[in-house]
Amino acid sequence: MDIKEAIKQLKELRADRESFLTLDEPDSEFTKDIKAIDTVIAVINDFHEKPDELRAIMEHYGYEAQREQFVEECAEAIHAVQKCKRKKSVQESREAFENLKGEIADVLIMAAQMYHFLGADEIDRIIAEKLDRQIERIRSEENEHQ
Repeated sequence: MDIKEAIKQLKELRADRESFLTLDEPDSEFTKDIKAIDTVIAVINDFHEKPDELRAIMEHYGYEAQREQFVEECAEAIHAVQKCKRKKSVQESREAFENLKGEIADVLIMAAQMYHFLGADEIDRIIAEKLDRQIERIRSEENEHQ
């Protein structure tokens, strides 16, 4: 499966999640899934449109330094997610979510580099397998609920 097919699969998954949406649940898990899928599609598109910038960064720092930076960015994103879950004022919540967006951007930039360092074709294959497996799980769950 190539990137175009993976994006098609993601769009099908998005449509499936939309079919479960009801208007009275704006913050449902389905809405969150849809937002996550939209983000992944956008990131995939961006990664394939900005290879020169990624390569320049990768060549400058090298694999080992960027692997360590990836770990650090993932840890910061985890911390930001936890901070968003805490009860706080509206202003603090907004700031926490803005910080989370920045941390997610950092993780995605590093993930794009790891994607290229570790082999895009192999990772694409693994992504396709995982998407297929998840679609099968969803279909199985739907069949159980009918």
